[in-house]
Amino acid sequence: MLKSRRPAPEKINSSDIIRLLVMYKPAVQKIFHGQVLLSWDREKKEIQLEIPCTGNYYSKEALAHTNFHKRNLDELIPAVVLMKTVDDWMDLLTMQEAEALFLRFVDVDHHQLMSYKEIGKKMGLDKKTVWEHVQRALVKIQKLAFPHEI
Repeated sequence: MLKSRRPAPEKINSSDIIRLLVMYKPAVQKIFHGQVLLSWDREKKEIQLEIPCTGNYYSKEALAHTNFHKRNLDELIPAVVLMKTVDDWMDLLTMQEAEALFLRFVDVDHHQLMSYKEIGKKMGLDKKTVWEHVQRALVKIQKLAFPHEI
């Protein structure tokens, strides 16, 4: 009996994870039709969404209450899946790892990454510690979210 030869799946690496993290904010903006402000809620350890014109804040549960009728689901499904994936990744991390990753890659405007020094000021840490948190977070996501890839 012949075995089919499938190409080996490509391994997930830090660059792939970062690319998806940076896509989070545009995905949220697509879902909510426009500008969305993101913030990190330390108490809940989750990403909060604010729609500026309304002043409404949304948490992970916001999508369950969002009316998607009359919307193009083919556009929305990838955005919702991306949001859910990143939210699940954040749940795998410590508070500081998640916050550092959020500030570095998720809350990005026009592909302008916040420096480790700027993040350190916000978090009350030095830039080397922030860098270490980000690196640990990326490795942890790679190992825990994609264990078969390592």
